[in-house]
Parts: sequence; C-alpha cells; structure tokens
Amino acid sequence: MAIGPLYTKYEAFTIMNMGPATADNYRRSRKMTRAVHSRATDKAERRVLAEMVAECDYVIDWLETGRRPGSFTGAERAVRVQTWDPSILDSYSSPNSRWVIERDKSSRDLTDDERFRIEEAMRDLSQRERQCYMLNVVDGMTFEEISRELHVGRSSVQKYIERAREKIENTKMTSLFLLE
Repeated sequence: MAIGPLYTKYEAFTIMNMGPATADNYRRSRKMTRAVHSRATDKAERRVLAEMVAECDYVIDWLETGRRPGSFTGAERAVRVQTWDPSILDSYSSPNSRWVIERDKSSRDLTDDERFRIEEAMRDLSQRERQCYMLNVVDGMTFEEISRELHVGRSSVQKYIERAREKIENTKMTSLFLLE
C-alpha cells in the first residue's frame, strides 16, 4: 500500500481517505468494513467493526433522507393544524352507527366572540379528547357510556377527559383571548 494523499499512517493503522461525506462513499466504506468484519477472529474486534457498519448505515440513512434516522419529534414531525368549528355543539353523529344526536343547547345563539372563545379554548385538544369531553360535558354521558360508544376502555375515556380539562385550563390561563 502506498502512503500518499489517499492513505495516512497512524500508529499501527493505515487510514484511507474516502473523500467527501456522500452516501456513495459511506456505502463503499461499509462494504470494506463488512469484508474486514467477515475475516476478523477476535470477538472485541468483530464488535467494533459491527458498530462501524451500523454507524455507516445510520449516516447513509441520514444523508439519503435529510433528517436524523428514527427521529419523530421536532422539525421532522408533521405539523398538525386543526381548526375546530363550534357548530359541532349543535349535533353529534356517532362514528359507530348512522344516528345523529341533535343537542338542546344550540350554538346558533352564540355570538361571534363566544364562538371564538370556545374555539380558542378547545384548539389544543386532540380529536379523541374533544370527542370524549363533548360527550361528557355537553351531552352528560357517563364514562361507561362513552367507552361503549367509542369502543375504548373506561379508563382511557377518563384520561382523555382529564387531559382535555387540563389543556383547556392551561389555555384559559395562557391565552390573552380568554382573559376576563
């Protein structure tokens, strides 16, 4: 092996310069590391080489997708913007059957300001939290009735409603639109 711009001698090792960090160069590096791994006999050396192959896989995935592999939070996560129409207060259509509940209390009598405040208070709720909260608070259904209607456990319904109440209280405390 010639020592030059492509190879560098470091202690007992010869380091090969693969060029810029591209997916193709990492693939070549992974291929060479796998070949050395298959010939290695020392258990510790095989473990280090296997980790090097795994690191190459990780970097290749990152370079190809443009984001950190396995990350589902932060900038990679899709932003969910959900508008909520307070007119849902007028009726509830069951997701499990073809019936609709017309509610006695009508949102038609609400002013634009009241509609906005309701929408603002409930904007952070997930679809399931909103559904459970509405069935409990507006329709007066028990946790057991809601769990049968939505085919989820009673404790899940209780958690959804507790989370909804916490989120609504938090929004009421932090939103300038909901301050009295």
